[in-house]
Amino acid sequence: MIVLETERLLVRHLEDSDFAALQTLCSNPAIIQYMGDGQPLSEEQTRDWIKISQNNYQKQGFGCFALLDRHTNQMIGFGGLVRPGEGQVEIIYAFEQPRWGQGLATEFARAMIQLGFERWQLPRIEATIDPANHASSAVVKKLGMTFLRSGVDEHNLPTDFYALDNPAQISH
Repeated sequence: MIVLETERLLVRHLEDSDFAALQTLCSNPAIIQYMGDGQPLSEEQTRDWIKISQNNYQKQGFGCFALLDRHTNQMIGFGGLVRPGEGQVEIIYAFEQPRWGQGLATEFARAMIQLGFERWQLPRIEATIDPANHASSAVVKKLGMTFLRSGVDEHNLPTDFYALDNPAQISH
């Protein structure tokens, strides 16, 4: 199911048939280095991720999605809104290496945040960025996210925490 379209991307629910493409992305150390514990995912972990995402669509309407090149329909990345902790919603994204530096992360994240605020009425969307991931730090700053603090994540890795509040829900 298509969730969102941008100028260059189709964003749709992950399907069981996406396993090979998702595994290619998630087993690439360069792509996964700044996600989770930074370790490539096993085939079993990738299959579990698809199932968890599909369950999330049913329960809350959102989760991790397949990111497709709008012209070729090829899966070139993944991203979406996930719940790392109670009451938190975090934006995540990753693209295959040939797509880096083309503005796709900003294009996707801007549209996904807008959808999160408008469709799902989320009060806040957060981002956790490894301080060494300068590209993602630049993306969240372009989106207007506010730097909250530096610290460590659940894997005890250095992390910069950012957030953006839903402008429609900010009391004046």
